[in-house]
Amino acid sequence: MSSVAQAAGSSPRTGVDDAHGIGVLGSTGAGIHEMLNLRREMDIVTGTFGHALGGGAGGFVSGKRPVVAWLRQKSRPYLVSTALAPAAAGAALKAIELLRAEPKLREQLFENVRAVREGLAAEGLKVAGGEHAALAVMIGDAVATQRMADLLYRRGIFAMGFCHPVVPEGSARLRVQVTAKHSQRSIDSAVAAFGAAARELGLTRAPRPEPALR
Repeated sequence: MSSVAQAAGSSPRTGVDDAHGIGVLGSTGAGIHEMLNLRREMDIVTGTFGHALGGGAGGFVSGKRPVVAWLRQKSRPYLVSTALAPAAAGAALKAIELLRAEPKLREQLFENVRAVREGLAAEGLKVAGGEHAALAVMIGDAVATQRMADLLYRRGIFAMGFCHPVVPEGSARLRVQVTAKHSQRSIDSAVAAFGAAARELGLTRAPRPEPALR
C-alpha cells in the first residue's frame, strides 16, 4: 500500500471507503484497514451508519484534524446536507458502545455468515467472495435476478436485486444482509427459499437424494 501511495506523487493521501467493514471486520470491528493491519497508513476513512452502526441514516469521514477541517469547507455533499438527526446519531453511538462491550455479537455474526454461505453453496448457488455480512448471490441475468427477488419476497424473504448499470452487465446479483440476531431456524428457512426459487427458475438442479443405507 505504501509503495503504491509513494508512486502516486510527492504528498500522497490514502483512504478507504468501508461501508460494509465498519463495525464488522478487524479485531475490534474497526474495518478492513484494521483487518489488513493498515490503520496507520490510512489518512481518511469513510463509512456509513446505515449498516452495522445503528442501521439508521448518515455517514462519517474520519481522519487527521487538518484533513477533516479542509473537507468541511470543500466537500459539496457535506455543505448541502442536512445535519444528522439526533436519534440517528444516538443509535450510532450506542452501536459503537455495544460493539466494544459485546464482542460475541461479531462472533455470532460470522457464524451466521458462514452458515448462510455454506447453505447457499449446498443449494448450487454462487456467493461472491468476501468476509463481510452483505452477501452477493450471483445470478448473472438481470431478468432472472428480478424474477428471483419476486419469488423470494412471496416466500417472506427480502433480497434486493442489483443489475446493470449498478453492476457490470452480465453480473446481476441478489444482495443478502446477514445479522447476528438471525436464528438458525431463520437461516435454514431463507436458504431453503433461495434453493426453491432457483430451481423454479431453472437456475439450479434439484438436489440429489441421499443414497439409502444398507
